[in-house]
Amino acid sequence: MKRAEVAQWQSNGFVNRRLWVQLPSSAFFFASVFRTLAFMFLFAASAIPALAAVQPEFTEETCVRLSSPAFHIEQISTGYRMYFSSSDYFVMSATSTDGLAWGVESGVRISTQAGYYDASSITAFGMMYNPADYPSYPYVAYYVGIDIDGNYNLLRATSTDGLSWGKSSSVGVLMQQSSYINSPRPYRYDNTHLKLYYTRDSVGSGALTDSKMYVLNSIDHGKTFSGETSLLPSATAYSVCFSTTAPNKMHVYYTTPASGESVASIVKGLTSYNNGLAFVQDSGVGYSTSSAKAYITGCSVVRSTESYRWRMYPSMQTIGNGDRPYVHSLLTKSPYIQQVSPNGVYQTSNATTFTVTGEIFSDTISSFTFASGTSTMTVSSWTRDSDTQLSVVANPNGVSVGNYTATVINSDGYQFSLANAVNVDIAPGDVALTENLFRPLHGERCKIDMTVYGSGDAKIKVYTRTGRKVKTVCDGNITVGTTTYYWDGTNDNGETVASGLYLMVISGPRLDSTQKVVVIK
Repeated sequence: MKRAEVAQWQSNGFVNRRLWVQLPSSAFFFASVFRTLAFMFLFAASAIPALAAVQPEFTEETCVRLSSPAFHIEQISTGYRMYFSSSDYFVMSATSTDGLAWGVESGVRISTQAGYYDASSITAFGMMYNPADYPSYPYVAYYVGIDIDGNYNLLRATSTDGLSWGKSSSVGVLMQQSSYINSPRPYRYDNTHLKLYYTRDSVGSGALTDSKMYVLNSIDHGKTFSGETSLLPSATAYSVCFSTTAPNKMHVYYTTPASGESVASIVKGLTSYNNGLAFVQDSGVGYSTSSAKAYITGCSVVRSTESYRWRMYPSMQTIGNGDRPYVHSLLTKSPYIQQVSPNGVYQTSNATTFTVTGEIFSDTISSFTFASGTSTMTVSSWTRDSDTQLSVVANPNGVSVGNYTATVINSDGYQFSLANAVNVDIAPGDVALTENLFRPLHGERCKIDMTVYGSGDAKIKVYTRTGRKVKTVCDGNITVGTTTYYWDGTNDNGETVASGLYLMVISGPRLDSTQKVVVIK
């Protein structure tokens, strides 16, 4: 290929098509098809965005809930039960109907035992209610006890009613650490598999700054565990809890120090979309407190009485107020939108059903809108499928091209907006050739019908198989609709071209096509 020819192609606007040069005609055809399919795939793929991981924002509520550190809070038939520590040697319980006002239940749930693995003290407790797998003892707890040698032991206990607990001596120690283990949280994700999330000292230093999140797996209903895995090796995590917001989806929350601090003052999170088998880091911070005011020693989270919200209970140590933490409460008030699908539609599309994924959607949604500046889609209906999904019917036909912000407003006025939730674009153009095998000396010509859905520049140029430009059929503006052009088989000088295969390169608004044309004299 000569430099002069390359320069000529560039001047003819053919620089982006240099890779087509010197291909056989079949290769031209398949490359054209591939390019068209690739374009279609890219647009289709844009309608299936990767799920973002967003942590719900928790808002602090006034009033202390309990003047003791809480281990775990579970939803029961009458409301909620909180398991808390009254001293290093006892696990007590309290109940609440609304999750706000708590009354201490009489009796001791679990206490230390001389000569046992918790002979010294009990430092952590987490449980689950699972009558399907454990009909004779539906309450199963995992707790941490310190023995007389100073070892931290992960232990198991069971109960029929959540009040009277028996230690599982037959299981013995599930894990033993010379340094601390904290906040064991069991999660059952199918009939036989159980995961146990917790934090522990990662290097045996005893320093809280070396605390990391881990998970163990069980295939026998939580009787034995193996395969310890670090969840987020780079993050310091003092305590952990989780919420299961939808089928297969869960948030794992962990308390961690802010940058440059050594005490836990913020709550961050991970999100899983496959039953805790893999996680992505959430963006943002769910809650933060001033380390000069207080720090977080533990956390537990349950659904609120409204069912679509979540309430977190952090145990917080107030600076200068003794050594005992107090239980506070945080509530997720505002909804949030995670994604809208499809996230790309055409300006010529009719009414479309959008699936809106997120969390904290109230039982009744007051309003839902799609807006881009002064342009809005007409939203004809919205349906709350669950607290994590909405079905919204909106019509993009005739609206302005651009990115649209989705806004949802709950029944109590709390709202959330997701920018760039849906992109409205013009539809791809199309081209149809008639008589693309023709005899110009007999008065025949090739008919080119170009259909576009947006106005703009249009070009039709004819090239030989070796890339030499033969004819500019069209180079100007095109309006919305179908415009017809003709090539009569002549070159730019008005001379009839030789018989053979020619390539017609057609471009316009959302249109890029290469077609084969055969001239016969």
